[in-house]
Amino acid sequence: MATMLHSESRRLYSWWWDSHNSPKNSKWLQENLKVIKVPVIIGPNASPVLIIINAFQPPELMKLVEEFYRAYRALAERYDHTMGQLCQVDRTMAECEPHRPEMPHRYEHCLEKISKLESELSCAREEIRCLNSVVLIETTKNKRYQALMEQVESVGLNPKCIASSVRDLQDENTKLRQICKEDRDNKEALFKKLENMEQLLDKNVVLESSLSDLSSELKGSQANVKAL
Repeated sequence: MATMLHSESRRLYSWWWDSHNSPKNSKWLQENLKVIKVPVIIGPNASPVLIIINAFQPPELMKLVEEFYRAYRALAERYDHTMGQLCQVDRTMAECEPHRPEMPHRYEHCLEKISKLESELSCAREEIRCLNSVVLIETTKNKRYQALMEQVESVGLNPKCIASSVRDLQDENTKLRQICKEDRDNKEALFKKLENMEQLLDKNVVLESSLSDLSSELKGSQANVKAL
């Protein structure tokens, strides 16, 4: 009977047995307990422009990644512990009397725990993949932002004071716009004065011509009077 129970237990989780029959030396355990290192780009020594990148990359993201990795490690350790218990149950079942009513129940409970832990591990892996995608996106953004800061430095601006530099440039731009507007208004006023002067000159020419005609008529009248 003990042999039958042992064979049945090996059959029920044979797909686990080969890689988990020695949990302390399990290759799976070594791989899954390995905490993946978070990219240093979001760490405290990420780039020469430390203050700006830290402002651009909030620390909450790094904290969230670390929490998920810790949770994943805890699940892997629980899985290893449960597998160790399962192996111990199997050895105990093989060594004990052929009829022990509590052993199959305990064995089934262990299988349920392992199934639940495996489901949690799968969810944790998916969450870690999503976090890795977020970290990759943020890393790309940080690289682009760092390149932008290098361009800012190349034109003589201080990245730490970039906000004030931008405000200064905006103020200068506003002043130049105001100056251009005033210059345009002055030119328009000058053009109007020139138009008025041209109109006055035309009127003056007409008046001078009329005055010349009147002067000629007056001289003619005076000559006629003298002749009489």
